[in-house]
Amino acid sequence: MVIAGAHAVIVALPVATSTALSTAAARLATSPARWNRAVRRSATAAYGS
Repeated sequence: MVIAGAHAVIVALPVATSTALSTAAARLATSPARWNRAVRRSATAAYGS
């Protein structure tokens, strides 16, 4: 049961990643300025710089 759950997570991760990347690409295409601000904000939140 645990192995099946882990396998499901391993399978789901690349799908989620590619979905996130395509979403990011779509946002970048539609609104570069807003996307750049969002990237800076999340980078600041993540790294505290």
